[in-house]
Amino acid sequence: MSTDVLRLPGNYYIETARGGTITLDVGTGTNTGTVVIVGNLDVIGNQTVIESKVSSLADNTIVLNKGEPTNLTNGYVSLGVAGIQISRGNNDADNTSAFIQWNENAVWSINDPDVSIGAPWSKNGVFEFRVGTAASPNWYGAIKANALRMHEASAPVDNDATPRFNFFGNENPTAVLSVAGTANYSSRVTHPDDIPNKKYVDLAVTLNAGGSVSAVSNSGTYIKLIPEPVYGVASEIIGVIDGDFNDNATVLTTGTLVFGFGKNYGIVGNFSFTGTSINVTQTNGNLYLKPNGTGRVITTSSLVIGYASTPTVVSNQIGLRTGTNGPGASGVYFNSTSTTGELVSQRRALIYSLLF
Repeated sequence: MSTDVLRLPGNYYIETARGGTITLDVGTGTNTGTVVIVGNLDVIGNQTVIESKVSSLADNTIVLNKGEPTNLTNGYVSLGVAGIQISRGNNDADNTSAFIQWNENAVWSINDPDVSIGAPWSKNGVFEFRVGTAASPNWYGAIKANALRMHEASAPVDNDATPRFNFFGNENPTAVLSVAGTANYSSRVTHPDDIPNKKYVDLAVTLNAGGSVSAVSNSGTYIKLIPEPVYGVASEIIGVIDGDFNDNATVLTTGTLVFGFGKNYGIVGNFSFTGTSINVTQTNGNLYLKPNGTGRVITTSSLVIGYASTPTVVSNQIGLRTGTNGPGASGVYFNSTSTTGELVSQRRALIYSLLF
């Protein structure tokens, strides 16, 4: 195919009737040609329409809103918004188009009453992903990404010493950070840095209808604050290891009760405390008072023995019991592995000394 060349010594200016059209026709459909512009392209007008289905740009940077006057020291978008509009049909109405825009009029602020360092401040401008105009958006779109990063030099919340990623702020005082739609999210919160959701916390800390804590659990170990007692007659606190958190509080089918406390009683291991009594819950279990080293068992009041059966003893032990007065006239009997007898009262001992 031959090439026709038009060379001009100066600029080339084509003027049509006002409102006219200049057409460069290189064919359409399967026989579409190409218009090549060698050099820069400057389009002066109110609208540029490219009807191709696929457009490729080799530019590294695309500048929107170019030529904005310098209105302030930091500059701003005088028309309020600048960005990309994606038509979604319905006669290209703005209220159905999708927008990726910088909204100069939107304000985000920091005013945390729990942080005393610094002062409240606000900034103009946010990036928005939405459908509809900035003035009346129908809804905001979702963003899919693998990660969000915060620059280490970003301004911290309330100028505190530690930068914080602020999700909602003053503009969304009733918003909630949610993982709705995920499956069993709470079961996958296993890393020390994972963010728990409410269900995870509820599994670890059980709340009653009033919102107060009624239990703390971790696997088979749990502590419960319950109105139905296990051993007592009033509300109590119990601790269980290797058990089933869903057990009926009054019937532990699994696990071991390690402690329980009520108004007038307590249980720790194999010991129970009722009123002023210390009891051993293990059947035929012994109660040992064991000082350390050369320490002693000291009582600052009288000692009363009310055991009437002969105690079982082993080597180097002496058992004491009560009984009816015998020849010793004391009613206090002792036994060891080698002998048994009654302790002699002071008066009977004096009589015996006179007789023998």
